[in-house]
Amino acid sequence: MVFFFFFQAEDGIRDAQESRGLGDVYKRQVQDKLTRAEYISVREWEQDVRLVCANAKIFNLQNSVYYKMAEQLEAFLDKRLPKLNKELQLWSSLTDASAHPEWRNRCSELLVELKKQPEAGFFLMPVDWRALNLPDYPIIIKQPMDLFTAEQKLRDSYTCPNDFVSDIRLIWKNALTYNQPESAAAKMAKKMKDGFRSKFLKLFQPLDEEDIRAGKRRRLSTTDKIMVTPLEKSSKVQDFEFVNLRTNLGKLTAEELQRSVIVAQERNVSCVESTMDAVSLNLDLLTPGDFRYLAKYVAMFRDS
Repeated sequence: MVFFFFFQAEDGIRDAQESRGLGDVYKRQVQDKLTRAEYISVREWEQDVRLVCANAKIFNLQNSVYYKMAEQLEAFLDKRLPKLNKELQLWSSLTDASAHPEWRNRCSELLVELKKQPEAGFFLMPVDWRALNLPDYPIIIKQPMDLFTAEQKLRDSYTCPNDFVSDIRLIWKNALTYNQPESAAAKMAKKMKDGFRSKFLKLFQPLDEEDIRAGKRRRLSTTDKIMVTPLEKSSKVQDFEFVNLRTNLGKLTAEELQRSVIVAQERNVSCVESTMDAVSLNLDLLTPGDFRYLAKYVAMFRDS
């Protein structure tokens, strides 16, 4: 079961935007421009995102959900942009090994963590395309890569952290290129890709005091208040539970909805798909325990 939370203008409003020269971001989505590598700076991307917000606030009533979501997006951008710039500085520094003197040990530690993931089985060894009867694999995938090969190259070939990161990213890229989006391999690759990024940042970019305080607040405001019993973790989610959660999600404010989506993403990063138009929440990807955790979290807003 998938729920969509839309952030877009009506067709008539979009026509009005275009007539006033404000429709370019809607005609060429920000996500598409990112995919096509059309942005040459963070500033260009930021300007487009802020234009999306400005358009929504210009052409929607102040008390409408679209106006409120635009305000939420602006606030979120203001809060996260400094961290984004800090992360980008980290990625750009990876070609300088001297800036990360312990990088080999950290990358080795990260490989150990990656191989422990339940989704890692697809990526542990080189793809044996002959045994798997995949004759088109070497035609489509020009640069095969896997965790075993990356581990070998970490010992004797890589000269800087960027070499390691490039090969690890290549693993996920190959899987997403060759396999259909809904295939098990593609879903596993996406989850491993997201997990790799978060684990890498934890190892190479220590949390600042604000991150630590935010983490403590989140734990105190959610985990310490929500309990999921062993029976709730093991029993199948019933249809009426889906209906109740959908109903409760529909009653949330824009800020509460945003918090709920973040909580769902923390339980299972793959259950949330985001574009500049919409956020989709696939509840079927949540385990029974995680589903009921989210349901209880959403219910807290109703009870407060």
